[in-house]
This record gives sequence, structure tokens and C-alpha cells, in this order.
Amino acid sequence: MPMCPVREGPCSAARDSRGRARLGSSSLAWSDSSRLVNFTDDEVVEAFDAIDSLRGVFLVNNPRASVRDMKRHLRGDSERFVCYGGYKSFYMDWNYDIWRCDAWNKRMCPVWEFTESSLVRDGCTACIADCYRDSSVMLHFSVSIGDAIDHMREGRVLAAFKTLEDRRNLSSLGAVAANVGVLSKLAKLGARGTARANIQPGRTSQDGSGQVETLIVLKR
Repeated sequence: MPMCPVREGPCSAARDSRGRARLGSSSLAWSDSSRLVNFTDDEVVEAFDAIDSLRGVFLVNNPRASVRDMKRHLRGDSERFVCYGGYKSFYMDWNYDIWRCDAWNKRMCPVWEFTESSLVRDGCTACIADCYRDSSVMLHFSVSIGDAIDHMREGRVLAAFKTLEDRRNLSSLGAVAANVGVLSKLAKLGARGTARANIQPGRTSQDGSGQVETLIVLKR
């Protein structure tokens, strides 16, 4: 079996290579002794290969393009996609402080000042944190569209064309299309499970045993 968290739903295969040392932010998602993160780079590459081989057996939420990039990272090869942590994705801790990501050592701002803060976009590929890298692959095409529009406004027609013809856009669209299929299947499984448990979405069950999860999405 691949080395990944055992849980219901899609297997999130990516293991952050920084998990064996304290992260730069307030995050406590690390350990210098746990066997859950004590793997060599070659072992993680093998785990990624195992995940890909099992895609036909169960749902995997990590895009193929992202997994390929993470293997490039572990092997020291050049990666195709950069991370949009600090630009499109963020980490908010229990103090309501916003960080570029949980590995960064400098906070961006309190959540109350988020709309006025400066975003970070510098082509970072420092880690393989899947919650940022997977979404960055899927966001690449939409970011390219935004860049092309900016180029057109500046009268840089050729730059806009080159941005849109980048082959990474096709990989990004493919990742989005594949992820839609995975999420659609998961939604159906979740609906059937909710119906069997007689729990209304967004509410606790009548005996008080149900749980409610809240997702906070920051938009600008």
C-alpha cells in the first residue's frame, strides 16, 4: 500500500519534505521523530508511483501533473509548475494571522487586514506541500488568463499570446477536468452516506452525535 494518511475519501499522497523539522510559521504539523514522515526522498517517489498505479482502484485527489512535479522536486529536476501560496492560497492560524503558507517564516497580516495586504508571487518551488502545490497546478490556467488580460491592457499582445499558448495550460485544464470527476463521485458517496445516517447537511444529527465542518474561504 502507498504511504499516505488512511482516511475516507481521496488519498492525499503528497508528504511535505519539511515535515521532519519545525516549520517557519506557527503550524505544528511537523515531527522530528514520527515514522509517518521519516522517509527518504527515494521512498516518497516510490509512494507516488504506488499512488498512480492505484488510481483505477480508488479515488485519488492529487492531479497527475502535480504528482509528476513532486517527483521532479524530489529528484532535483526542474519543475513545470510554481506554487501560488501567498497569491491564491493561504494559511490562517488560530490567531487569525494570515501566512503565505505554513512553511513561511513571516506572516502576511491579520485576517482583518487581508484585503489591503500585498500578495506574494515569486515562483516558489521550495517544498511539496500538496495542499498548495495541487491547487496551484489546477489554478495555473486561470492565472494565465489573468496574466494575458493584463498584458493586453498594457498593449503587449505578443506576451499575451505566449502566455496562453504555454503547454502547461493544457495540463492545468486536464487536472481540473479530472478533479471534477473525482469530486463528483465523492459528492455522490457523501450524499448516500448522509441519507443513511439521516443527517441534514450543515446540521448535527438529532442525537447530537453529528459533526459540522466549517470551511473558511478568503476571497479578494
